[in-house]
Amino acid sequence: MSRNGGFAFPIAAAAIGAAAWCAKGALASIPTSVLSDIAAGKASGKKTYARNAVIGRLGGETGGVVWKFLPGWVKNKAVNMTIAFIIKYIR
Repeated sequence: MSRNGGFAFPIAAAAIGAAAWCAKGALASIPTSVLSDIAAGKASGKKTYARNAVIGRLGGETGGVVWKFLPGWVKNKAVNMTIAFIIKYIR
């Protein structure tokens, strides 16, 4: 942490970990290779389902109002990091 009181990273890491833990049930039937493709931005038939499952959990963890005001690139990064967390630590 920085002297400026930089708590954003630990909070984001906790939110991603919590969202991944919650989303694991919804994404349990999706093969890891498909999740890897989704995280890499490749097309997949289950992309919308997987992204919605993760976004639903992230929205709950970060708060609906906060999620609405985040830029699109931040949302995409959070979804991809959550899927990567699921692949690396939960699967």
